[in-house]
Amino acid sequence: MLSTTLGLDLGVTSVGWSLLRLTSNNNEPDLSAEIVASGVRIFPATTEGTKSTPKNWSRRTSRGARRLLRRKRERRTNLRELLTQHNLLPKFEADDSVEFDKLGDPFSLRVRGLEEKLDNFEIGRSIFHIAKRRGFLSNRKSGKSKDDGVVLGGIAKLKTDLETHNFKTLGQFLNTQDKKRGLYTAREMVENEFEQFWSAQSKFKSEILTDALKSKIKYIVFYQRPIKSQRGLIGKCGFETDKKRCDMARQSAQRFRYWQDLNNLKIQDRKTLNWRELTLEEKLILAEKLEKTKEVKFESIPKLLKLRDDVRFNLSSGKEKMFGNKTGVAFRGVLKTAWDDLGEDKQERLVEEMFRIESEVSLTKRLKEFWNVNDLQIEKLLKLQLEEGYSRLSLKAINKILPLLKEGKRYDQAATEIYGDHRKIADSEAFEKLPLPPQDLRNPIVSKALHELRKVVNAIIRQYGKPDEIRLEMARDLKMTVIQKENFQKQQGKNKTANEEAAEFYKKKFGLENVSGFDKLKYRLWLESGEMCPYTGETIPPEMLLSDQIDIEHIIPYSRCFDDSYMNKTICTATFNRDVKKNKTPYELFSGDEQKYFELIQRIEFFPIAKRKKFEMKGVDEVDWVGRLLSDTRYICREARAYLRQLYPYSVDENKYVQVVAGGSTALLRHSWGLNSILAAGDVDLKNRTDHRHHAIDAIVIALTTRGLFQKISKLAGQNRDKMRRVLKGMEMPWESFLDDAADSINSIIVSHAPIRRVRGELLAATAYGGTNDEGVYTTRKSVEYFTNQKQIEKIIDSGVRELVKNRLEEFGGDAKKAYSNPLFHKDGKTKIETVRIYEKMSRETVVPIYDKYGKPYKYYALGGNHHVEIYENSDGDREAKLVPRFYAAKKILDAKKEGKSPSPIIGREDDDWRFLFSLCPNDYIEFLGDDGTLRIYRVQKMSIGPKVIARLLNDAGSDYISGVSLNIEGKNGFKKIIRKLQVSPLGHLDRAND
Repeated sequence: MLSTTLGLDLGVTSVGWSLLRLTSNNNEPDLSAEIVASGVRIFPATTEGTKSTPKNWSRRTSRGARRLLRRKRERRTNLRELLTQHNLLPKFEADDSVEFDKLGDPFSLRVRGLEEKLDNFEIGRSIFHIAKRRGFLSNRKSGKSKDDGVVLGGIAKLKTDLETHNFKTLGQFLNTQDKKRGLYTAREMVENEFEQFWSAQSKFKSEILTDALKSKIKYIVFYQRPIKSQRGLIGKCGFETDKKRCDMARQSAQRFRYWQDLNNLKIQDRKTLNWRELTLEEKLILAEKLEKTKEVKFESIPKLLKLRDDVRFNLSSGKEKMFGNKTGVAFRGVLKTAWDDLGEDKQERLVEEMFRIESEVSLTKRLKEFWNVNDLQIEKLLKLQLEEGYSRLSLKAINKILPLLKEGKRYDQAATEIYGDHRKIADSEAFEKLPLPPQDLRNPIVSKALHELRKVVNAIIRQYGKPDEIRLEMARDLKMTVIQKENFQKQQGKNKTANEEAAEFYKKKFGLENVSGFDKLKYRLWLESGEMCPYTGETIPPEMLLSDQIDIEHIIPYSRCFDDSYMNKTICTATFNRDVKKNKTPYELFSGDEQKYFELIQRIEFFPIAKRKKFEMKGVDEVDWVGRLLSDTRYICREARAYLRQLYPYSVDENKYVQVVAGGSTALLRHSWGLNSILAAGDVDLKNRTDHRHHAIDAIVIALTTRGLFQKISKLAGQNRDKMRRVLKGMEMPWESFLDDAADSINSIIVSHAPIRRVRGELLAATAYGGTNDEGVYTTRKSVEYFTNQKQIEKIIDSGVRELVKNRLEEFGGDAKKAYSNPLFHKDGKTKIETVRIYEKMSRETVVPIYDKYGKPYKYYALGGNHHVEIYENSDGDREAKLVPRFYAAKKILDAKKEGKSPSPIIGREDDDWRFLFSLCPNDYIEFLGDDGTLRIYRVQKMSIGPKVIARLLNDAGSDYISGVSLNIEGKNGFKKIIRKLQVSPLGHLDRAND
């Protein structure tokens, strides 16, 4: 039977495809197969370099920091103006610290003001100082991240210190401390001090300190905007399409989950090997247990149901327990019998209020006044962490299906009885071409990949028709061998035992019942490091584990490798981690002091070898990024499978039209069939990743990997990997001329790159520069570690600092790493030199001034990047190129919109003798006439000042510029050699129409 199969190799920045026409015989291709066409589509990453953060993450984070600073500044300005208006502060032009200091020591004033009469300005100074650091206010989303745990731990410690030493206010405590900053404080502490201070002083100044003024001050200082609701991002129910998915914290969702498990649970008799479902009576016994406990382990079920100990459960292979009604158990643990007395309706109402009301103050008031809960119970309820996430169904759908589940029906049976086809797929819903991808995908990597996949698949359908089958590669390993599986299970067991030991330790030592995963991890790392900080060698007493004095630290900084695994974590004193190590690797930190580095390596001698290697790693480039890429690719493939399924009608066999192939089998078959030789750059057995067309080779293999072939490979992999390789080595070609046909198809490919024409990205560089009286000279600050040679040191403005930096560098023979491994201090010997002010020379054309309200420039920014190059030609045939920075392209579009014109980033030029030919953006294609008279196709990679265009030979994917592959185009003669700009379709078809 003649059919077409489309193979797809999906990645985070690429789509490789190959369309095969073959005659199937029992799902195996025969000699009449042919490769219709192959191709590759490359598109830009939505993340920053090798990091997993979105490209706008840095900009968004900086904007958020600026917003916080602006709001803080506005609060202080508004408060200062209000206090000045009521004669509680003198008139200042700004928050002048010198003028404020003349009013007295604020800490002393805050203490005296609790009992003594202060004059007006002293009162204002005290209130302003109290308001400057208003403390942390929980939004009830805290306590889940590492940072939140540190904050709450610091607050708890501070509260204990206040109670232990009988301090009435935070100000009293701070007045006794040498270090008054860097502490974590709670908003309630600051509000409490304000109330006491106001109450004491209003007795002496009742005519000024009125209730109306107090209300205004409290609003300015303590008001906090509520967090924007994210409810709009919740997905819709598959059945009740106008309803959102149900919160997993609801008891209905919890019961729905465990009744699904109960109805799917089967028991196997070890003697007869027969499987049977649970009786309804047995299900009810387990349901009663699951309703009153968080979880039930499979090993405890035989005793509950009075069965033999050696029975097996079908669900136990994937998990070791079933989850119960966690929500009910949590509330019952706090409210005791009062929880059951509430009844079902009131229970649901209380649960909903717990996860709907995000303000801790509002929730406390509601619990006290409406629910009549005492203070101790309120404190426990506020710390209650209900299960996160959402069910796949809405509450309305769950309430319809759950009664049938309780009757013993499986989910598919119950859903079909209520809604018909429970998978909600109908023949009429098959599309002739792919519609837009789902709009609720919150992962930008997956969203971008699906949009590009749509362009490729729809173009294939337009030209060749809809394929009969689609096969795509899933980035996952082949089946594990018995030994691999045993090792994996052993490691799981070790992790479980270690966590149980940690929980027992905290229970015995501190009386804690519920220990967070974060604290368990901290305990494990503490034991591993020999109860000391590996960096400093300081002993860490167990009492410090629950404080903010100890950090869980990433050996290779997380921001540089995004490795959050156990093998990249250790324990460390907080001060050393935050003030000394910062964003450095251990080698970078101690490379200037061989003795300290040697001592560190000695201290970690008993660490796991994988962890020791990270301490010894000399460059972050050695970090393996494959894990992140695999994770992203797996997600893409899962979504792509469901997305591509829309092209085909419903089938009982879900794999009939869209099949998934494991990535491990693709590599094996590619090698066995000798396909690596097509693009070989030396070794014919190695995959050439410097040529983008290797994605199409993978796509050919994927298209040929039938279910029968994959099952054969998977079975061999599970038995013996060496035997599998021997069998595959002797495997015949899919058809006689297969290798030649594949080579012809691959060699005809023109890789399609998605052009980058939208004006997006950084318009201006992040660093601000100050102006000077000298033309083209600006001032800025650089980290002291920036200065590695005399030329850089000469830029330092302060002559004293310049001399200190020069002497330090000379002391270590010009070795910057060793020179700055220890802090550099000013002449006073106390103040650290961290950043240095310097002069920087820049062309006026490369900076953009920022003007104040009087129209005077007060700071400058360098241009953030280039958008395109415009090519012009005059009547004599001469050509000129004009480089257009991204900032001016965006400004041109904005100005055009304001004037009601069609927006375009083309700047243009006023000379009548010059006509605009075309513009070049990254990933545009050009035909270039070389000095040897040969026309070659190049892809624009980037452009720079000159202007100069750097292009790369078609299909090349190498990371380094290779002679004959890269091309620098500049000057009149260079741009005259561009014959034409080409348009490339998603399938790689060239359009030479625009000569």
